[in-house]
Amino acid sequence: MGAKMITKRAVTLSDIAQEANVAIKTASKVFNGDKTVRSYIKDHVLKIAGRHNYRPNPIAQAMRMKSLKIVSVSICELGTPFLGSLFENLYTQLNEKGFLVVPCSHMDAVNNVNHSLYACATVIGSPKKEDVRRLVQKGPVVAIDAIESFPGLASNLHFDFQTPYTEITKRILSMGLRKIAVHLAPIRSIEHNYARKFVHVDSLLKKAGLSFVASNSGKYFDDSNAVVAACKKRKIEAVFCQNDAVALLLMVELQRNGIRAPEDVLLIGCDGTYLPDNLWTIVFDTRKIAAMTLQLLMDEFSGKEKHKIAVYKPSLHIPNLTWEKNRENNRPRQAWPSTRISSVKPVLLLNLYKK
Repeated sequence: MGAKMITKRAVTLSDIAQEANVAIKTASKVFNGDKTVRSYIKDHVLKIAGRHNYRPNPIAQAMRMKSLKIVSVSICELGTPFLGSLFENLYTQLNEKGFLVVPCSHMDAVNNVNHSLYACATVIGSPKKEDVRRLVQKGPVVAIDAIESFPGLASNLHFDFQTPYTEITKRILSMGLRKIAVHLAPIRSIEHNYARKFVHVDSLLKKAGLSFVASNSGKYFDDSNAVVAACKKRKIEAVFCQNDAVALLLMVELQRNGIRAPEDVLLIGCDGTYLPDNLWTIVFDTRKIAAMTLQLLMDEFSGKEKHKIAVYKPSLHIPNLTWEKNRENNRPRQAWPSTRISSVKPVLLLNLYKK
């Protein structure tokens, strides 16, 4: 078939190949610097390309050659402070290593990216084994805080919840506090949070002959109003919350009802997003977590250590306390200045309720 002149429209590789009267594959080799193409053919193709100001799309080139270093990252609820910060640090550190990060909101999106953009690796937050098995992925997979173990399928950065929750529970019991509750919102997060976090608290309470203060609807509180009502009746002395945002929202409701934290009720959060002086919490350094995730990924690429398990150990934020006797019930009571958090806007915190 004879060569055809290109009309005025977006010029493609196919157009260049057709006018040069060569195969598309040959034209592609020219632009990819393949030395097997004869010099006169190369000069002819480049001359036509220059005439039409044609430049190959570098991303398209890399995708065709599967050389674009794309990493699909699936972390849900990026609108929450902790997970948003984690993704930001992952994005920054992966970029610094030359990777292009594509955020994915669910597993189908991950598979679409891996298949269509030839992603070279995947990072998944809190996956199940079935999620990892479903992956359309030939490259390394790194899980962050996997819900269940899957040896032989992926590397995993495990969060050590046992150590900090054990330490905090021992401190609470040593302070003479016995009426301990758990506040979760939304209620769908119960199983996940109990298995990772509160099972360690529950275990120590049982050893001490105690159990969680139950709500009317079940073992845990999913309604802050119910927690406030129980605190008014002095049925609760300490509350474990699923994260810092939930703890601060509860603190606002308690203060509205004249209940001070921590003087009247001790609140314990988790993630370290907020560190007010009247909140105990477990602090997760998202920059360090991202760095450990990246190291697992690089180890996978190098082939040195595949499907490795690393452990991240969070720290505790427990402000300094002094104690005085509570004359009413003869137990220790915190002698803190009453730190109010009226500057924290509840409307803003409503969007942070999910983790």
